[in-house]
Amino acid sequence: MRVKLDEGLPVSLAERLAKYGIDADTVFAEGLAGRSDPDVLAAAGR
Repeated sequence: MRVKLDEGLPVSLAERLAKYGIDADTVFAEGLAGRSDPDVLAAAGR
């Protein structure tokens, strides 16, 4: 499973999810912090 964590969630959650085999990216790591929801959604779809 792959998920993208938005700004409202702690970055450390990505590391915790990885322990369960979940590939979690963050908006901070991808340079999407502060971007609009449609922009984040478009990035998640790629």
